[in-house]
Amino acid sequence: MATAIRIPDFGTNVEQVTLVKWIKDVNEPVKRGDILCAVETDKAVMDLESIADGVLLAQVVKEGTEIEQGTVIAYIGTPGEPVGGESVPAAGNPARKPATQPAAKKSDAGISPLLRNLAKMHGVDPTLIAGTGPEGRITREDILRAAQERGPKPDAGSFSSHHADNQAAVARNVVRSHREIPPIDLVCRVGMTAVLAARRKTAEEKHVKISFDAWFIAAAAKAMKEFPLFRSRYEAEKTTVTETINVGIAIGSDEELFLPVIKAADTKTVGTINAEIRSFTKKAEQRGFVPGDFAGATLTVSNLGMYPVSSFRMVIPPGQTAGLAVGAIEETPVARDGAVTVVPTVQITLSVDHRLINGREAARFLAHLKETLECL
Repeated sequence: MATAIRIPDFGTNVEQVTLVKWIKDVNEPVKRGDILCAVETDKAVMDLESIADGVLLAQVVKEGTEIEQGTVIAYIGTPGEPVGGESVPAAGNPARKPATQPAAKKSDAGISPLLRNLAKMHGVDPTLIAGTGPEGRITREDILRAAQERGPKPDAGSFSSHHADNQAAVARNVVRSHREIPPIDLVCRVGMTAVLAARRKTAEEKHVKISFDAWFIAAAAKAMKEFPLFRSRYEAEKTTVTETINVGIAIGSDEELFLPVIKAADTKTVGTINAEIRSFTKKAEQRGFVPGDFAGATLTVSNLGMYPVSSFRMVIPPGQTAGLAVGAIEETPVARDGAVTVVPTVQITLSVDHRLINGREAARFLAHLKETLECL
């Protein structure tokens, strides 16, 4: 019996996703773990892997189509095996007619935002493209073909179409956050003497260099255990507290941004958290994320301390409650007992969803976080 390939539960805050591009063609051999297609969620564009061996018998869903999680998108089996009561030909993938330019413009109202952004990125006018999809709909392949025929866009550089897909998802989330989440921002300076000492000790004794991200995630998870609102979600005017403490981490690769999640962060050591961050960094470079990597966070940490950035404010990811932005460590003059001394400090900015968390509660959380980092 042919194996049905379904869109898995990505753990996202929306029920629909978009099938961006098919990687495997009909009648092409497929092994378990091979990438079948690229799918856009509300978090990012991710690769969907095969769960069976055989050949791709049928593509049920066309590129650029919005579908619900759980929808069957393809079948994998042996050549000629029946799918849905019909026998699938052992060979022969119907050839698509090449896109041609019509004499007159048409409306682009039926094009998904994803494809409209892709067309804009490549400098292509979608109203001048004849679609080869069902009922003449424009597909991703049509846009890329038109872009190739048009030639390179001036100053386009090496901006890849996959980056355009992923950045489009990030852009929509930024807009959604600004539209739905009223933030309040609190700033404080944290002494880093204890963290730097602990980091040097770990490097000397265990020959492991712990990233500063790991220390901030561990401290945030400890504070979240004491302040339940920071492991809560505010949806449909209801507050839901989660028992598991999951912390997101902002990871950049080239021009792309990913927000994978450290699950049950309060139960893990700084070393374990650091190892998971390294794994996520490698996944970002290789585009090897799986759906579960992005699910469950209520607070995300973003660190730009490796750059000359003293402070910044983080955009709270949709579906989350807070964001913690970490700046660069700087030698700072501090007055103590009537004398001035220079100590390493970092400025952190806590942004919270003001619908759920008030300023006083956020300040208490920040004070707990500061104490944890300064008193290791």
